[in-house]
Amino acid sequence: MAFTSTAALLEAMHARIEALTPSVQCSEDDRFHVQIGVKTAQTGSRAVLLSAMAGTALRPGLGCHPWQTQVEITSYYNDVPTEAGQPTVMQQAIRDAEDILADLYTWASTTDGVNKIEADPAPIVEDGTGELVCIRTLRVEFQRA
Repeated sequence: MAFTSTAALLEAMHARIEALTPSVQCSEDDRFHVQIGVKTAQTGSRAVLLSAMAGTALRPGLGCHPWQTQVEITSYYNDVPTEAGQPTVMQQAIRDAEDILADLYTWASTTDGVNKIEADPAPIVEDGTGELVCIRTLRVEFQRA
C-alpha cells in the first residue's frame, strides 16, 4: 500500500489517534479530539492538532518511492488544579504524548506504506492563557503512489 499524499498520511494518523482512549480520563466520554491544520474550539480537557509539511521524495524519479515529511502533534490541555492523589495536568500531558507515540510506532511497524517514524522529545509548556501545550515533532518516511 502507498499513500497518495502527505494529506492522506495525516488522515490515517488522525484516525489512529482518535481511536485511542486516554489513560487518564476526566469523564467517560473524555477522548482525544483530533483536528488537522487549525485548532478550533476545544471540547473536553484536551485537544490534539495535527499538522505537516508537504513531503519530499527521497529518491526522485524511481516510480513508487519513499517520501519524507515532518508531522507535528500539538496537544492542548486546560491547566486546572487536580484533586490530591490524582495525576496533574502535566503528568497527563506526558502520559498522553508517550501513549500516542507508542501507538504510532506500532502503527508504523504494522502498516504497509509507512517505513519509519522518528520522534523528538515533546516539550510541555504553559502558554500564558491557562493551557499547557505539548508539541511532538515526528519525521515520517512513507511510500507515495
